[in-house]
Amino acid sequence: KMITGNDDIQSRIESLANTIIPSALTELQQNQQKIPGLVDYFNKAYRTEHQVTKTEVFESANQYTHDALITVGFTIQQLSRDLTEFIKLQSFEMEKMTTEVNSLSQRMKSSRIAYGEQTYKAIVISQVPDVKVPHVQTIPDEKLGEHARPYSQYLYEKI
Repeated sequence: KMITGNDDIQSRIESLANTIIPSALTELQQNQQKIPGLVDYFNKAYRTEHQVTKTEVFESANQYTHDALITVGFTIQQLSRDLTEFIKLQSFEMEKMTTEVNSLSQRMKSSRIAYGEQTYKAIVISQVPDVKVPHVQTIPDEKLGEHARPYSQYLYEKI
């Protein structure tokens, strides 16, 4: 059975967990509880003195045992298929949750990094002492005399 939507998956998981698997286990338990009574019945019926009755009881017990084993085998096969489906669906849901958690984790990391950078910049800016900013000053040509000016401007710290 192909399940496509998230609601379908959830309803199938609930159906398996609450109805299908418990009823299969109940059926197995009921079959097991019938065995002692049937053993007593066949034992008493077989102890009769008539050979015809013994043959009929043996054949009847043999047929019942055959049918019971087929029923139990079918129920166990169906139960194992349902348990496997349940585990696969649960695994699929766990993978989805893991992906969602990883996605949220990455978003949180990105948010923390972005917040951290902004906070770091704000802290650095607020903690920087008043630094003497270089002041650009042009040296007048008359002070250079015959020396050529190597740069058009020189930087001096304003004191």
